[in-house]
Amino acid sequence: MTMPPKESGAASPTPTLLAACLTGLSLLTATVGITFGMLVIIVALERNQFQLSQLWPGVAMILFGAAVGALLWAGAWIIQRLHDVSRVHHHMLRTLDRLVTQADAALRQPPTGSTDAGTLAQALTELRQIRALPPKAIQDQAAEPPNPPAPEPALHDHPPATAAPQAHNIAGVKRRIEDLMSVEQFCRAEQVAQSLLTRYPHSPEVHGMLETVRREAGAFHAEQQSRLYNEIQRYTQARQWRKAIESARRLLEKYPASQEAQRIEATLSTIENNAKLEEIRDLRNRIRDLVARKRFAEAIEIAQDVVIRFPDAKIAAELRRQIPHMKRRSR
Repeated sequence: MTMPPKESGAASPTPTLLAACLTGLSLLTATVGITFGMLVIIVALERNQFQLSQLWPGVAMILFGAAVGALLWAGAWIIQRLHDVSRVHHHMLRTLDRLVTQADAALRQPPTGSTDAGTLAQALTELRQIRALPPKAIQDQAAEPPNPPAPEPALHDHPPATAAPQAHNIAGVKRRIEDLMSVEQFCRAEQVAQSLLTRYPHSPEVHGMLETVRREAGAFHAEQQSRLYNEIQRYTQARQWRKAIESARRLLEKYPASQEAQRIEATLSTIENNAKLEEIRDLRNRIRDLVARKRFAEAIEIAQDVVIRFPDAKIAAELRRQIPHMKRRSR
């Protein structure tokens, strides 16, 4: 197989130096043109010369400096771009030449098991990686020296043992299941374990993994049920009824069949009534405070909300009589 000849040595740094010089020259030209142009305009304005003929030289110098600076900048960018492309091509040719040389050498040897196949597979893998890399990544690799070829094993050496595909797959899925359990996604972890068990139904490790997921999930849910139930009890003892009803609703929503949920259902109506009375009492105190500070608009808004949400409460009838009075005082 014939390959293009190698380029001798790395790409020359001369284009980079030229691009840097052009960049500096562009900045200098633009700065000088704009500076002198502004000075000419300022001098003309100080002399009260507002005619276009007096200001035009300064404007022309600014435009000229900016245009020349932009052209030089573009030239520097083009030179640097071409230089980068050249480096990429040089690296690709060198890498392809090395890979094809390894493949040819492997094909010339008699088959000796998995050594030739591994060499060919490695060469093809590297070739695919080179083709998939973006130009910037190839450019970065071009600056690094190539890795020295690994020494060929002796005739009496045996190829290194590799892990079985089944063990490798099980280990990878096990790590994923552990990650899912660490973020409390036990349902998803059990689904992954069930899928793995379908592939390897006779694996004791997979069966143990599924049992571990179910055991950890049961312990987690039991701990959550107990925590929510104790939280409800603590809030009810402190007469914080609204917090208690929020925790009760979470317990009933997540674990409706649990013993804790059944015990809470017996006292749920009492907790709800007390939570409603607590909210009405807080709103009444809020209305009184706003009226005392003569913030009648806010007091009227809260009072109307109480009348709508709690029409049968005693305070609702009282607020219906007070709302017109508060409206008159707010004018």
